Amino acid sequence: MAIKRHTLSFVMIVSIILLIACIFKNVWMRNDLFIMGVNFIYDYQTHGSSPVVNVIQNLISLLCNPIGVGILLIPYYLITKRKLQAIVFVSYVIITTFIIAVMKQLFQDT
Repeated sequence: MAIKRHTLSFVMIVSIILLIACIFKNVWMRNDLFIMGVNFIYDYQTHGSSPVVNVIQNLISLLCNPIGVGILLIPYYLITKRKLQAIVFVSYVIITTFIIAVMKQLFQDT
């Protein structure tokens, strides 16, 4: 299944608009979005949240790490008939999830 050309163009245009908006916001407000995000995370973590939100956050964190994604993709591999395509897809998703997990650790490390 190929991605249509107009879909890629739309994603590219939206990405460029968001990039320009972030640059404009940083210059106009003289406050980096990264610093605002770090301050928001710090405030959110210091004030705490409800136990239900904590359970949901822990579940999402568990399912979004490379091992959780790998376990979730095992049924996909077993059900599909195109095994080579499934192996490529599962490998791509696990490697991407691993890179995202490493990047999260790098950004969260103070």
